[in-house]
Amino acid sequence: MGSLTTAVTGLKFNGEVGSFTLSGLLGARAALGDRNVTANIGLAAAQTPGNDILAAPADRISANLQLNADYQIADQISFSIGYSGLLGDVEQRHTAKATSSIEF
Repeated sequence: MGSLTTAVTGLKFNGEVGSFTLSGLLGARAALGDRNVTANIGLAAAQTPGNDILAAPADRISANLQLNADYQIADQISFSIGYSGLLGDVEQRHTAKATSSIEF
């Protein structure tokens, strides 16, 4: 079994545009070592050894993106929307998130 190490570098930003507070990250992730990793999965109480499972291969270099926008509607009411993504030749992950908050 090989091992995989990842390193991430990038720039974070935070600022206000009108009524919105914007924050985010623009970076790169590097995968070092065996990028075709297997994991051995089994039950501790089982009499037989576990099974090797091949994970999806990791890209050597991929882009890491995050963007969040927060809007304060009133003193105790806020709304937030965000995106997070990992973009590579093989690996693609995308997440969108929206949150509303009422404080009392």
